[in-house]
Amino acid sequence: MSDSSSDNTNGTIKDIPDVDAGVEEQDSAAKKEQDAIFSDEYEEDRKRQDHLRQQRLKNTVFWVLCGMVSFGAFGLLFLGTVWLIHAIAPVGWRWLSQGEFEHIQTLLFSGSISAAITLLGSKLFR
Repeated sequence: MSDSSSDNTNGTIKDIPDVDAGVEEQDSAAKKEQDAIFSDEYEEDRKRQDHLRQQRLKNTVFWVLCGMVSFGAFGLLFLGTVWLIHAIAPVGWRWLSQGEFEHIQTLLFSGSISAAITLLGSKLFR
């Protein structure tokens, strides 16, 4: 048996080098690299999930605000219709008291005049 693992000078057999030590170093380097890759993947996934969560919240707020504006617009349209019908109806058909009629009129026209002035101001002072 003349292997490269035997020592011919004193007749003793050399120890087989520890192959596992080099593999363990390579394994630990690969593990570190794998952890870095996975941590980046997890970081990207976390950022994507955060973005989706924030976008869902923004979408929810958007639709709630759209619903509120629509509800307000339909409410003003209804009040305007009631006011107009009450104003042009014969005296015997009127169902609102004078105070209620004036209150609806104030709500409708103070808001519309304010909106018109605001719109005019925003157009003029850009």
